[in-house]
Amino acid sequence: MMATSPVSARVRRVRDVSRRNEVPAHADLIELSKGEPDLDTPRPVVEAMTGAIAAGWTHYATVKGDPELREALVTDANRRHGTSYSAADCVITHGGAAAITATVLALVDHGDRVVTADPSYSLYRDAVALAGGELVEVEIRPGDESAGLRRLAQRAIAEDATMIMLCNPVNPSGATYDRTELESLAATLTGTSIRVFVDEAYEAYVYEDGAFATALDVPSLIERLIFCQTFSKTYAMTGWRIGYVVSSDAQALQAILDVHKTFNGPLNTAVQRAAIEAIRTRDDVIPAMLAEYAQRRAYVMDRLSAVPGVRFVAPVGAFYVFFEYDLDIGSAELRDLLVREHGIALRPGSEFGDAGEHHLRLSYTYSMDTLAAGIDRLEKAFTELAGMRAVTAP
Repeated sequence: MMATSPVSARVRRVRDVSRRNEVPAHADLIELSKGEPDLDTPRPVVEAMTGAIAAGWTHYATVKGDPELREALVTDANRRHGTSYSAADCVITHGGAAAITATVLALVDHGDRVVTADPSYSLYRDAVALAGGELVEVEIRPGDESAGLRRLAQRAIAEDATMIMLCNPVNPSGATYDRTELESLAATLTGTSIRVFVDEAYEAYVYEDGAFATALDVPSLIERLIFCQTFSKTYAMTGWRIGYVVSSDAQALQAILDVHKTFNGPLNTAVQRAAIEAIRTRDDVIPAMLAEYAQRRAYVMDRLSAVPGVRFVAPVGAFYVFFEYDLDIGSAELRDLLVREHGIALRPGSEFGDAGEHHLRLSYTYSMDTLAAGIDRLEKAFTELAGMRAVTAP
């Protein structure tokens, strides 16, 4: 009988550091944990997909991505942000996750340090571990973006970091960085070779004017910028698996392409044709989706304000409320308890970094009826837990 070979050191590194986990099974579960829009992909995009298949767009695409799609993406960016990218500066990827992982594997060597905010999207940790790098986390709480980003840049310089990774708007908190804060980041990094990777998956969903700026609006960042975006959140296309990377750093972009084509190959051809239609109709479809999320956001914040022991900073962007609680129980354990005993699922804050402990992330990408029923259960659970604490207190 052949002996079982151990998995690679790369896989062991990811398993050692990863905080991503699945929601425990439960027969009667209200799911409020996923960052997946419940809204349908806009009809013009769906029709463009079926039309592309009927028209014969069923063969391999070019490895870098459909030239017309890449041209449409950079033309849109240049029109809206005054950049001067060309189609050569863009690589189409299998969703934002593949863009993140390909970038890290392309640009981070074993032992390299990568600096990110804490809390932040949990995939960054796993991707850096896969590359053999070291993730350095700098706590930035909602409301502390200006000072926090300065600390992050200073830490990156002190650590001789290879790259900074930012999520803006932030998953999980919905916090945002504005233009002044991003310009300050760029100024602090002057004279260094530190790259700045910015993941703007939620840029279409911002609820306060002036509170958010895309990195594309900051000329002083462009030369070191690796810009990551996905169609998943913007157009409710999570299952389509299409994202992209844009950078004027030709050497870095070629390295990202080399990695991406190694573990993925070219993206679905008809999906790329549909993505062209998504860009063309963006201004027609996004306002209604934003209005729907804004309504849900207001409802969720109002309801959570009445839950005992819960406090939060209003999210400026994305579609999450990241709330802190005052119970003496870790967030992963509390998540499991809420699933097991109350049939309500949220994401544990510890998944997003040490600063996320004693927080839970609630997603409002669900119908109003689902949100109402879920928060009813959440309020009942926290009321019972607060009562038990009062009974057992000395």
